[in-house]
Amino acid sequence: MSSEDLKELDEKLIEMNRDIIRLTDTIINSIEPRLERLERNVQPAISYMS
Repeated sequence: MSSEDLKELDEKLIEMNRDIIRLTDTIINSIEPRLERLERNVQPAISYMS
């Protein structure tokens, strides 16, 4: 592999990592409100049982 090939591969990997980070952020942002809602709904039952 030439230096140019490695540079191109590196750039592709960096872009893939950025895509993964964006996807992870999207997943977290969609799950977080649901988890908060679930916690609010379950909390009274936990208090009742303890």
